[in-house]
Amino acid sequence: MTSDNGCSRIVSRSRASAAGKILRDGAVAGRESEYAQALEIAQQWRAQHAEPTERCFEQVLECARRMPGSVSTYRLKRMISIVRKLQRSNAHFKLGELDDIGGCRLIVETNDQVGEAANWLAARLPLKNGSGDKDYIARPQNSGYRSRHLTVFIYLMG
Repeated sequence: MTSDNGCSRIVSRSRASAAGKILRDGAVAGRESEYAQALEIAQQWRAQHAEPTERCFEQVLECARRMPGSVSTYRLKRMISIVRKLQRSNAHFKLGELDDIGGCRLIVETNDQVGEAANWLAARLPLKNGSGDKDYIARPQNSGYRSRHLTVFIYLMG
């Protein structure tokens, strides 16, 4: 999205969520341009996550340097995956509230290292209040999935 003077415009959470509602409903005959505009807003919202995710990844890399044998990566969720998540029939996600558009991963060798890494990162990154640390090692999911997720908020530089 651009403003009248051609500069990029920041997409707010509420604007992203409004666009996400249109994407959740899908492309409806006669409303194709509305859907296309919502997709453009969602793509800008996704793009806004690149720089904060890269800054978070700098901390993950620093942590990885302290743990021999570890592997670290990061990614932005693909648009098709974002739209599919919004369209899930069993959930009512809002685009402006999705916590996993940008993600960093640190793979270590032992559960003890997971704990060390989580503590080190939590001391350096602003965790989301209430649900910023999900420990699926201590409490595995029904599927058997085991991991540790830290949800952080890193704001755009402005």
